[in-house]
Amino acid sequence: MFGDMKRYLLDSNTVSYLHDSKSPFCQAVKKRAENISDQDEISISILTVYEHCYGIAKATDYNDTDLINKVKNTYSMMLDSFTIISLSVEGAEEFGKLKNEYRIDQKKDLQKKLKVDTVDLMMAGTAIAKNAIFVSNDKIFGEIKKMRPDFLLEDWTK
Repeated sequence: MFGDMKRYLLDSNTVSYLHDSKSPFCQAVKKRAENISDQDEISISILTVYEHCYGIAKATDYNDTDLINKVKNTYSMMLDSFTIISLSVEGAEEFGKLKNEYRIDQKKDLQKKLKVDTVDLMMAGTAIAKNAIFVSNDKIFGEIKKMRPDFLLEDWTK
């Protein structure tokens, strides 16, 4: 980070809360986002874009026009509103370390957990490499924070 500038990296769930007025977390997340300094940056990972593209494809399976429009609107807003952070070699190196530490820490159901949590570990690795504050209320990120004190984490739902 440069000077006092902070970079926030929003998890996919946080992006969804921002634009889902029915979510119990919508107002709290909006309030926190609105209170971010003008010199700070709010960004998302390219992996969040991937996850939302999957969400659009999945929504079409349900033939629910309202759901499809909601997901597409969130996707459009996301592309217009946030800096998108690409994957990087530095992020890959942090991911490798994190995945190994997580493998050691999470002994039961390991193979299943690693398959499910790989994208989350990639986003955490990106946040560490970019010295960004990761914003999520997912339990896995609390576990990562316990393993890696250099992982900056905030939960805007509280």
